[in-house]
This record gives sequence, C-alpha cells and structure tokens, in this order.
Amino acid sequence: MTLLLLALAVAVLFAVIIGVAAGTMARLDGARPMACVQRGAVAFLATCTLCVAMLSLVVAAI
Repeated sequence: MTLLLLALAVAVLFAVIIGVAAGTMARLDGARPMACVQRGAVAFLATCTLCVAMLSLVVAAI
C-alpha cells in the first residue's frame, strides 16, 4: 500500500513538472498568460491520466 502511494506521489510530481514546462514553453512562444495556464493545465491532466493508467496496469498485473 505504501509503495502504491509513493508511486502515485511520484506520478503527480512528474505531472506537475510537465505542466510547468508546458506553460513555460508556451510563454516563451509568446502566448498570453491565461493561455499559458490553460496549456499547462492540459499537459498536467494528460500526464496524470497516462500515469494513472500505467499504474493501474501495473497493479492489475501484480
């Protein structure tokens, strides 16, 4: 159980890093601040979805 929570925490941290990077890259591209927040949020949620899907496959395989 503890290992699963740790894996979930790492997945969320990874998603946050990806979201911040996407928002920063959008800002460097010249997008307005609200568009940058939106792009970062979309990247964060997409990464969370993929990480949770991968974790559920791993848990189901165990």
